[in-house]
Amino acid sequence: MPGTISFRVKNVQAIQDGFLTLPDRIQRAILRRSVAAAGRTIRKYIKKNTPKSRSTKTRDLWSASTAESRAANEASHGKKNPLADSLKLKPSSKWAGGSAAAKKGIIGTVVGHDKRIARHAHLVNTGHRGFFWSKDWSGKYVSGNQYFNKGVKAAKQPAADKFKQNTKMRFEKEVTKHFKRLVEAVVDG
Repeated sequence: MPGTISFRVKNVQAIQDGFLTLPDRIQRAILRRSVAAAGRTIRKYIKKNTPKSRSTKTRDLWSASTAESRAANEASHGKKNPLADSLKLKPSSKWAGGSAAAKKGIIGTVVGHDKRIARHAHLVNTGHRGFFWSKDWSGKYVSGNQYFNKGVKAAKQPAADKFKQNTKMRFEKEVTKHFKRLVEAVVDG
C-alpha cells in the first residue's frame, strides 16, 4: 500500500490531458465545487459592501409603529441586516432550466438576493423614486449606492484565484485517489 503520493506537473497541456482522463462524473464534481467556491467568494465581497440601515440613518426616520414592527421582526427572525442575509448562491442544477443547462454542459452558480427576504434589494442598489411614507411620489429620487456592482467588481480577481486554487487542489486529490485505486488493484490482483 502506498502512503502519500505527490507529483509535479510542469506544463498546462499535461494538466488538461490528466483532467480529461478522469471520468466525466468526477470532472463535473471538481468543476461544480470550484465554481461554488468562487461564488462564495463573490458573495463575501458583496456582503462587505452591503449597506446597513443603522449606518444609513434611515432608522432615524421610521415612525414609531414601523420601528416597533421591525424590532419585533428582527427579534423573531434574528436578522439584523436582511439585505446582507438575503444573499444566496443558486447552483445551475436549481435553475429553472437546470436540466437543459446540464445537458449542454453548463456548470454555474448565481449569486443574488432571495426575494422572500429582501424584496427591496434592487432599489437599494440602483436607486428609485422617493415616496417617503406616502403613496404619492415626492418628486425626488433616491440614488442607489451600487453596492452589488462594486462587490462583484472587487471580487473578480479573488474569485478567479479561488477557482484556480480549488480546481488544482481537487484535481490533485482526485488523481491521487484514482492512482491509489489503480495501485491497489494491481497489488491485490
